[in-house]
Amino acid sequence: AAKQRYDLHWIDSNDIIVLKKSDSPSSWTETTRTITISSLDTFSKGTAAIIRFTHESLQGLGLLWLEYRAGNYFDGNVPLQNSGIFAYHEGNVLIDLDPSDDFTHVSLDVGEEWFDPSSGLKLKTLSVSQSSATVRVTFSSPASCTLGQPKLNEGLFGEYRVYLAHSDNLETYQPKNGDNQYSTQAWDPVQYDTTNAQSLSFWETSERYKYKAIFRYEVYLQNTDSASCGDSVLSVRSSTLLNGW
Repeated sequence: AAKQRYDLHWIDSNDIIVLKKSDSPSSWTETTRTITISSLDTFSKGTAAIIRFTHESLQGLGLLWLEYRAGNYFDGNVPLQNSGIFAYHEGNVLIDLDPSDDFTHVSLDVGEEWFDPSSGLKLKTLSVSQSSATVRVTFSSPASCTLGQPKLNEGLFGEYRVYLAHSDNLETYQPKNGDNQYSTQAWDPVQYDTTNAQSLSFWETSERYKYKAIFRYEVYLQNTDSASCGDSVLSVRSSTLLNGW
């Protein structure tokens, strides 16, 4: 991808078109730019484009990298499924610009338009050739701020974790090696996860000998406000816990 080429210094800032939008959502002026980016799969270095929102209420959206591959050389099969431009969030995460099609088709082909309601960004591929692609970029008004109910994610993103004691019978769970040091490779199978246990803040303190078992519960809080709302301060409160928790 273009960002990896930039990180490797295969392309530099002169090869990247930067489009910035600094308007506040409350005082927005619609603007349109037409840009041409050269294909990354030619003998020349190729070019890319970056789209960024610099106003504090939208800058959390991150960077959008645009690139084009015409199907030259090792990319010969790319146009068979994807004949338009590609977009990457922060340069690393490929965005499906045509979610109505199957997962093998993610590019924005000629005549197609992609719209992001959170930012108001519109992309349309106007033309492509063996050397470049021309894209129209429109900064339309982003959606008004809509406050959402925060989500507390459990299951896949949150879980109970149990760590066994490291008290009077430490060697039962972590025998010493030949150098009389506790071996990280010799845990009893009943131990849940050596790496996670060692990441606890009290691992290298006397606290690790105090408890017979350690329970930890992890959850992740998600802000579901629309992008134009900006950052929010969320609080997590728990019920009364048992003594010792």
